[in-house]
Amino acid sequence: MIRRALYPAALLIALAATGVAHAAADPREACLAADTSKRLVDREVVAADCTTALDAGVQDTSVKTRLLVARSKARWRLDRDADALADADAALKLSPGDIEAQVARGAALFHLDRDDEALAIFDAVLKAHPAHTDALLYRGRVKQWTKQDAAGARADYDAAIAADPRFYRAYLQRADLLESTDPAAAERDLKTAIGVTDDPYGAQLRLGELYEGQERYAEARKLYDAMVKADPKDGYALSYRSILRGSTGDKSGALRDAKEAVRVDPKESRGFYALGVAYDQLDQFEPARDAYREALKIDPDYARVLRALGELLRRNKAYDEGLVVLNKALELDAKDADARFQRALLLNAKGEPAKAMADYDVLVADKVEHAATYYNRALLLKDQGKWEAALADYRKAAELDPKDPDAPNGAGEALGELKRGEEEMAAYADALRIDPANVQAYINMGVAYNQRQDWPRSLDAYRNAARLAPKRPDLQIAIAELLAWQGDDKGARKLYDKAIALNPDRAASWAARADYHRDQGRPSEALADYARALKLAPNDIDLRVTRASLLRSQDDFAGAMADLDAALAVDPKSAYVHNNRGLTYFAAKDDAAALAAYEAAIAAKPDYEPAYYNRADVFIRQDRYDRAIRDLNVSLKLSPGDVMTLTRKGAVYWYLSDYRRASEELDAAIAGDATYADAWEWRSKVKASQGDTAGAARDLAEFKRLSGS
Repeated sequence: MIRRALYPAALLIALAATGVAHAAADPREACLAADTSKRLVDREVVAADCTTALDAGVQDTSVKTRLLVARSKARWRLDRDADALADADAALKLSPGDIEAQVARGAALFHLDRDDEALAIFDAVLKAHPAHTDALLYRGRVKQWTKQDAAGARADYDAAIAADPRFYRAYLQRADLLESTDPAAAERDLKTAIGVTDDPYGAQLRLGELYEGQERYAEARKLYDAMVKADPKDGYALSYRSILRGSTGDKSGALRDAKEAVRVDPKESRGFYALGVAYDQLDQFEPARDAYREALKIDPDYARVLRALGELLRRNKAYDEGLVVLNKALELDAKDADARFQRALLLNAKGEPAKAMADYDVLVADKVEHAATYYNRALLLKDQGKWEAALADYRKAAELDPKDPDAPNGAGEALGELKRGEEEMAAYADALRIDPANVQAYINMGVAYNQRQDWPRSLDAYRNAARLAPKRPDLQIAIAELLAWQGDDKGARKLYDKAIALNPDRAASWAARADYHRDQGRPSEALADYARALKLAPNDIDLRVTRASLLRSQDDFAGAMADLDAALAVDPKSAYVHNNRGLTYFAAKDDAAALAAYEAAIAAKPDYEPAYYNRADVFIRQDRYDRAIRDLNVSLKLSPGDVMTLTRKGAVYWYLSDYRRASEELDAAIAGDATYADAWEWRSKVKASQGDTAGAARDLAEFKRLSGS
């Protein structure tokens, strides 16, 4: 992320606002004597003094040039960059080639994001004056923050310090550069900065932040305590201590410090920022939101607050306001990686995954080395079925954060979809090496072994997961399903009961036991459990349709339709529900109503394949074979190679006595899935109709073997 100042804008303003006015009576002398880089100088007063002196009329060109340069410096430090540039230009018009005016102009251009122009000016100044400390400092900032030239920036800061070993700002800037790559060197620079100045305030705050970043909380706390003790009315130091307290678990202490920071300095934005953080940590949404809003009233461009408020609003599902806030942060700085990441999270939560993907793509293109960016983009790619791309992102996330088991778990899932089974299992093993108690890794292994029909290993994996998370009902159900498939009815039933006992208010547990009873041929017990599930989740469409299917199988068409009507009330445009209404009407032999239901499903979702397949059944029963073929062709277009549809189409051609086409469709079905028994039965009929008695007998025998009849 490009950073435009060593401190956030709010801190720069605070360092000025907490200063005291200088005592000189003559505005000209006051303007020329002030060093606006220092915290205790009131830049507004300096700018006003310079203006007063200039308005009084200055005949000496050199003096007027100095006044304009001084005002330019004061103005860009007050973020009045256009005015600062105008002053520098006026100074250069009076004194072409003036070095200080050139440096002031470069600084103003830099703050106006005209980086290349600023760099050209600093290069020119340094060509003539290689040891000009301010030019070295500012050129280093351009290289560091906009050109990502760390080596070049380091060379400039080193040169500035060599030219002036007491150049306080250069030590701070070099520390900022080195903080992530050489924190020990950054610490040395900050301590040196504290020793070379009579006002070490900024360096002390930066040192405290450095300690926090290294989890040296006691040292940071000691530093902030000393600063607060030295000046109990220093709202800024209180705000830093508040943030530290909150991050170390002292939430009440954080709130006390933040409230005190706001009380002693109600015009300081960081105090309100700290107050927002403190309330957020206490899960108090509205007070946190209001505190952040107060901070932004004082400093509308405070990027840290914009990001914090945007994140808070996202977590509390206030998506529209959150989007406005994060858009503002990105308007201020399009390279603000944290704001863009938060916006991507918000857009995905808001149901706009394509826009979220675009933000993640920008972050990756900007070479932001952030594991969560790659991991979250992988999740979106997974939803799109782009498994190779998802795998690459999961692996990049694992590389950037080798201690997080989520990335190898995700990689394993992608490898499973790509049919790379050995690598899949190795990925889950990697997750378990990182965290031997990682439940998800065991679950993923259980799923993978289940798909391979390796029941014993699947069972072991799920049991390991349940051992680590014994109160999770879903794990008990997963084990119960495996036991049921292996014929252990008693063991399965015991675990279904246990899942319900763990959480009687979990509808999914009742539904799972209902499915189990249904599959075991116990419809009464299944219906009783479905009733309990629906009492807990009356608007669950899947549950309604599942119970309707069971009722339909019991010829209770009125009961089934009551459930489907209830489901349709929840989602009137559900193709899934309309399709199931068609199945129920078809079972009740009401072809007209069935056709109307299937047409409603297709109207709701034109590419809903089951509706075409099932409507063909109605047409077949009505001997409208041409319409049936038409629907089955659409079904195959939407689901190419589907063996059930190929078989049904072959059957229709058999009805039409078109045995050649019937054979073609049934041959294709068997080639697609030789275990689909119905295809063999229909092909035996076709062969019998063609006089191939031996072939018909072979196909019929295969049908009986596969179907167990």
